[in-house]
Amino acid sequence: MEEIAAALRLELPERRIVTDPRNVTAPCVLINPPTIQDPHTLCGGFRYQFEVLVIGLAGAGAELHVLAELLAEVLDVLPITLAEPVPVEIGPASGTDPNQGYRLTTNWME
Repeated sequence: MEEIAAALRLELPERRIVTDPRNVTAPCVLINPPTIQDPHTLCGGFRYQFEVLVIGLAGAGAELHVLAELLAEVLDVLPITLAEPVPVEIGPASGTDPNQGYRLTTNWME
């Protein structure tokens, strides 16, 4: 998680990049713990599949440009295998509208 966060912070120093959900303040990027799989190959090692949430603002489509800009910046840095639009709830203070977001999937081998 910290390697992905460090790569994003290096390339996007003006953006908020967090690995602890308690530190989420939109707009930001949250890197969640990985799913770990044994690839069962001769190379050995494990495959780590990370969920990276790109979190925009709450509300209607008027705020989509904020999410789109942050998403484009993240996509320029990380090798992504899947990107899905998702609503993101940020605690009880999020109000009635969820934040707009994208759940990105990225794979790392070790």
